[in-house]
Amino acid sequence: MRVGTRQAGMPRILVSAVLLCVALAGASAAPIVRSPPSPPRAKPPPSPPKGRPPPSPTKSRSPPLKSGEVPPSPKPPRPPPSPYKLVPKPAASPPPPAPSADVTGRITVKDVHRGEGAYIWSLLLPSGNALRLLQGQPLAVSGELVQAGARVALECEFTADRTACVRVTRVRINRLAAVVPATDIVIKALTIVTSLTGSCTRAGARLADVQRAMTPYADFFKSCSYGAMTFDTAGSKVIAAAVPCSASILACNEEAIAAAADRAARTQLGDDAVDQFTHTSFVLPTGLVNRCGWVGLAELPGYRTWFTPDNDGFFHKGTYMQEIVHNFGIYHGWRNGIEYNDASTSMGEGKACPSAPELWRLGWAKPVAELNAAGLPEGQSLQFSLPPTYLSSKNMLKIKPEWLGDSYSKNVYVALRVARGGDSDLLPEFREKINVHEVNQRIDSSFTAAGDPKVSIIATIADGGSLDLKAYRLMLRFTDLRGDKTLATVRVCRYRSKATECKDADTPDPSPFDDNPPPADYRWPPPGEADYAPPPPYEGGWWTLEDYWWTSEESDD
Repeated sequence: MRVGTRQAGMPRILVSAVLLCVALAGASAAPIVRSPPSPPRAKPPPSPPKGRPPPSPTKSRSPPLKSGEVPPSPKPPRPPPSPYKLVPKPAASPPPPAPSADVTGRITVKDVHRGEGAYIWSLLLPSGNALRLLQGQPLAVSGELVQAGARVALECEFTADRTACVRVTRVRINRLAAVVPATDIVIKALTIVTSLTGSCTRAGARLADVQRAMTPYADFFKSCSYGAMTFDTAGSKVIAAAVPCSASILACNEEAIAAAADRAARTQLGDDAVDQFTHTSFVLPTGLVNRCGWVGLAELPGYRTWFTPDNDGFFHKGTYMQEIVHNFGIYHGWRNGIEYNDASTSMGEGKACPSAPELWRLGWAKPVAELNAAGLPEGQSLQFSLPPTYLSSKNMLKIKPEWLGDSYSKNVYVALRVARGGDSDLLPEFREKINVHEVNQRIDSSFTAAGDPKVSIIATIADGGSLDLKAYRLMLRFTDLRGDKTLATVRVCRYRSKATECKDADTPDPSPFDDNPPPADYRWPPPGEADYAPPPPYEGGWWTLEDYWWTSEESDD
């Protein structure tokens, strides 16, 4: 039955009514407070229009695998994009530009004795300091290579220590390189013997030994040049200079050595006195030869030289002559294509006077005859008399084989060498023999031509011997050497195909003595006409009066 249930719900209705009445009664007594209206409910954003979903990527169907074929590895899934934003690293600041400036000076070059083309190019400043040109021989704005000896202005991009130019630009030639005369020269030499002080103390050569060597060196030059180049022994000076140790000097930077030594010399002697010398030599401290790689160094041309303090450097008369002669523009002697290998001359490995082509280029000697196609008829053997080079300044044959046409590239020199006078230290290989040299004819034909003429010894001929120079179509015969070794008879012939074409021609023999044949006991220089000092001793002892002459005034010394 549901009756009980219905009755039970009645009181709940009554209670609600009573509560409503009470509420209404209370409302009439209290003011009504209105609550602020609720903000309108924001409309939900419209749903994006339903678009067509992108098509699923089409799965490519792999071709069926062949028998034994390995299926390809699946590609790895691409990593999800990084939630971090990559910020590029800021670019490094560019380095500050290297300091540069316009400088002026004289271009110099030094052969460092390390093979063909091994040169140090520098700009010698008016202050006496030098800047190395690390790019080598500079190129002028005109497009020509600047030759050593030229005066220039250029823009130098300096190294950090400002001792060298990393790069040079705007090179302007103010004065072209001039021919350096080597005759009528009086050398007033300043020789600075250096030692090191400070953290790397090193001794130098003994000052007395250096001073003692200068006198025979002066005699050597006077003899080899026939008096054309002499030393002012009274005006020359040898001083000692202790210079501070530095990394550059220990690295054998020759310009660092020169700058330090020059400052020390000016402190000792004064600027005016130092500037009076024509040539300056720097004798290095001991212990640097291995680092340097050379025993002598010189400007080519110029007025400065450097020597190691040993028997291969300053105390080797061949080394001393070679470096000083470099200052006058003469290059090394060659043999078999090897630079420095001619032992018949101080310009190579020897201790004798320069060879015939070197004497000619210095202006110290001249030919008995110059022969070309017109002066040397084909098939005719012409006879010439040659004194030894130590005896007379007119002493050689110069042959220009122009008959070779386009193949003419070298001149040939023929000369007699005897171990006397300035040639007292001539090696046995070259003594009492005709020495034959070849030389680049383009440079040899012009005193103003720049570059190495590559003076090369190609042969020697003993008394009674002959030499067929097929490359020049020349036959040379050494027919006679006078008993006192003061005159050689030589025959020269050019041929077309074979040396057998040559026939002795009955022609007058050009005399090396200006058509005045010397007496049988002729010596040069005649007694009383020259004041040559006796030469230094050779291996066999001192020369006797029969071998060398000097004035009575010097004999009293």
